[in-house]
Amino acid sequence: MKKIIMILGIILSITWMTVIFTYSSQNGEAVDNKASTIIETITEKDDNYQQKTEEEKVLINNDYEFYISKTVHVLEYGALCFFLFMAFILIKKRTLNYLFSFIITVLFAISDEWHQTFTPDRTARPQDILIDASAAIICILSLELIYTIITIIKPKYKNSLR
Repeated sequence: MKKIIMILGIILSITWMTVIFTYSSQNGEAVDNKASTIIETITEKDDNYQQKTEEEKVLINNDYEFYISKTVHVLEYGALCFFLFMAFILIKKRTLNYLFSFIITVLFAISDEWHQTFTPDRTARPQDILIDASAAIICILSLELIYTIITIIKPKYKNSLR
C-alpha cells in the first residue's frame, strides 16, 4: 500500500510542479485577467461595493487581488508539500519525510520565483517564497496533528473491540 502511495505521490508532485510552472509562465496580463474575473464574481452582487466610488473600488479590488494571489500561493505550495510527503512515505522517520518535503517545496518556490523574472510583466517576490514556505509548514503541522490524533484514537478503538 505504501508503494502505491509513494508512486501516486511522485506522479502528483511532478504533475503539480508542471501546473505551477505553467501558471508562472503566463504573462502578468493573463494573471490579472483571471484575478479580475474572480473579483467581478465576488463583487457583482455586493450592494455596498456597487455604491462605492471608482477610486474606492480600485482600492478594494487591489486588496482582493492581493488576498487571492496569496491564497493561491498557500494552496499551491501546501498541496505540493503534501504530494511530496506522499512521495517520501517509505522513509521510516516522519521528521525526515517532513524535512525533505519542506526543502523541496521551498527550493521549487525559489526556482518558480526566479522563473517569473523571465516572464513578461512578472517579477520575483521574496515575500511569495516566505508565503510558500509557510504553506509547507502549515501542511506539515496539519499532517503531524492528524498523525497524533490517529495515534491517540487507534489504541482506544482497538481496546473497544476486545
